[in-house]
Amino acid sequence: MQRTLCFDDVLLTPQYSDISSRTTVDLSVPGFDEPFARLTDHHPFLKCPIVGSPMDTVISPASCEVLDKVGGFGVLHRYCTIEESVIMFLDALGRTTSPQRRVSNVMVAIGATGDFLERATALYDVGCRSFCIDVAHGHHSSMKSALTLMRNKFGNDVHIMTGNVATLEAFNDLADWGSSSIRVGVGGGCFIPDTLITMADGTKKSIENIRVGDSVLTHTGEVKEVINLFERPFADLLVKINNSLTCTLNHEIYVVENEDIPHVNDENIHEFAKWIPAADLNENYSLVEII
Repeated sequence: MQRTLCFDDVLLTPQYSDISSRTTVDLSVPGFDEPFARLTDHHPFLKCPIVGSPMDTVISPASCEVLDKVGGFGVLHRYCTIEESVIMFLDALGRTTSPQRRVSNVMVAIGATGDFLERATALYDVGCRSFCIDVAHGHHSSMKSALTLMRNKFGNDVHIMTGNVATLEAFNDLADWGSSSIRVGVGGGCFIPDTLITMADGTKKSIENIRVGDSVLTHTGEVKEVINLFERPFADLLVKINNSLTCTLNHEIYVVENEDIPHVNDENIHEFAKWIPAADLNENYSLVEII
């Protein structure tokens, strides 16, 4: 198995400092003043480079308000109806708009399939100009298609954050496809040893026995070659799904909402299916399995 580094393995070496007060430190992030990458009209810089993750257990209108006050921003989650997403955005907008800002530092997550464009349009119509196309694996054809549709619909009038990705090739592709900003190095969660992976020939293999060069089936039934392996110790909460699949809380699972099942078939399933963190699973969802 190829060994790699994760964030827990890296420590920045402290160096000599002549900073007299932490209040003089400038953490602002430039680059948001460009027409196609603007978060706000009057605050083109992020004063504090903290972005709240688009999870319902992390970001709410109230936490958007807190982040806005320190100069960062929150990304409202997409695990709700379009109407609920609009209400949530308007709530956050009311909490973060100030005389100094015509446009608030509030971003809203959308998917890359299904009703994502309808959701984005409804949000745009009430003033949202910052979107996060939020999928577990951003280096994907659905991301390219979603970005193209978003740019065709809204032009450069919106800021579009994309991800997650973890390779330079993926970063460069998302930038070329029209991303304004990109989520890099965000972990997609982990499975435990003995988790069975479906191989290209239909057989099953324990995840710890997977090797670089093996061919596996993806969630869409496509065959992909394994190019990297990651292994790390873990001592936090896990979630067990249907007494068969165990993973970290942040691992995204491919599901459909039960209310959509009557409309789903083999041809359109990926228009309805979406990724949600394992921690957000409940009885309103059904798992998608490629057979």
